[in-house]
Amino acid sequence: MRILHVASAFTPDNRFGGPTRVAVGLAAEQRSRGHEVLLLGAGMGWPTLPDEVDGVPARLVGAFNPLPPLGWASVLAPGLGRALREELRRADVVHVHLARDLTTLRAALAARRAGVPYVVQTHGMIDAASGPLARAVDLAGTARAIRGAGVALTLTSAERDVVRRLTGGSTRAVDLPNGVDAPPATPRPSGVLFLARLHPRKGAVEFVRAAAAVAEAHPGTTFSVVGPDEGDGRAVQAAIDASAARTAITVVGAVPPIEARRLLAGATVYVLPAREEPFGMTVVEAMGAGRPVVLHATSLLAPAVVAAGAGWSFGPGGTHPALAEAVVAALEPGAADAAGARAALLVQERYSISGVVDALQLHYDETVAHRR
Repeated sequence: MRILHVASAFTPDNRFGGPTRVAVGLAAEQRSRGHEVLLLGAGMGWPTLPDEVDGVPARLVGAFNPLPPLGWASVLAPGLGRALREELRRADVVHVHLARDLTTLRAALAARRAGVPYVVQTHGMIDAASGPLARAVDLAGTARAIRGAGVALTLTSAERDVVRRLTGGSTRAVDLPNGVDAPPATPRPSGVLFLARLHPRKGAVEFVRAAAAVAEAHPGTTFSVVGPDEGDGRAVQAAIDASAARTAITVVGAVPPIEARRLLAGATVYVLPAREEPFGMTVVEAMGAGRPVVLHATSLLAPAVVAAGAGWSFGPGGTHPALAEAVVAALEPGAADAAGARAALLVQERYSISGVVDALQLHYDETVAHRR
């Protein structure tokens, strides 16, 4: 089968985050099964646009953002139309990692016009946004893009409800978890890790503020803050400057995906304080490498993690003292190793890339058969 994955934007340091990582992971697993797979999307930040991403063939289109305050939604890729016309002719099925942006919406609508079977996967990005811009985008394109899909793959019940509202129930919406091909565990894990965008929603400031209490309970503990600055960088640095544990905290900045996986596999415990995190690929990658996690109680994965004994949660009204308490518990002798073993088992049973692709193939087959 010839499969075309379309994602919003590919960058050397994976600034777009989880959806791009999911696209690459799915494509790599599908290639290992003998499918012909191509990644397509906007390319930004590369000295020269590559023809592959993490070993997966890719066609990246040069792009720029004329309105940075709108984030990824306003990225323009002038050559995208031509690339879509050429690649849609070759594809048996198109997998659109859909967001309210000018790359993935164009791809879904182009596939619909061309009569090429496609599915959409929304990754928590099609939420119940109430702003005038989101409503306008939904009216102009999101609803039509989803209506033409064979299936909409969602993460949460709230997202399913949005899909049903936008389409009047005409497109089937089903949950599909993200999966990982777990990296090998590092034999000597070290330190507490935050790895995510430095955006206020992700909770990097709370992580830094919790460090002093953790260091007091567990002297010698180190803390790493890793990720691109998306508005919270100055606040993070201010929190570090005010912390009694400031000499134990290191800010690394953005890193490429291969380095991110190494850091996740090498942490004693991975902490993601984000509220209402829709999935968290880094969470699953850390657990797959046998590392326990600490999450906010409103994270989608928190109930499964706690039930499996694969990590700790804090909240729902959590502040940095509650976060510190959870991290302190994770660092108690033997706690991280025991929870990490359960974390690896949880990923193997529920979030393996192999199982996710098995389910995905059924959706592809149904979509293609329906179009025929």
